[in-house]
Amino acid sequence: MGGRFNPPGEFGALYVSHDAATTRAELERRARRAGIEPEDLMPRSLVVVRLGLNRVLDLTDPEERAAVGLDESTVTDDDHGDVRQ
Repeated sequence: MGGRFNPPGEFGALYVSHDAATTRAELERRARRAGIEPEDLMPRSLVVVRLGLNRVLDLTDPEERAAVGLDESTVTDDDHGDVRQ
């Protein structure tokens, strides 16, 4: 179906979170937006990945968002329209 940064039929982004609670909250939010229960989005795979990061783009930081031409609404709104410019 696509998402905020990956169009339908394309794997343009991998969504990760720091903990399982955040992952569950994102799934619940997606279900709520679609007017369904989270269980209706199953099956899903939850994979634990251990990473050592050297550089991170923190989209919660206004300065970092501005540096890549994004504003807060681009990463928080439910509108998943084309964000590419």
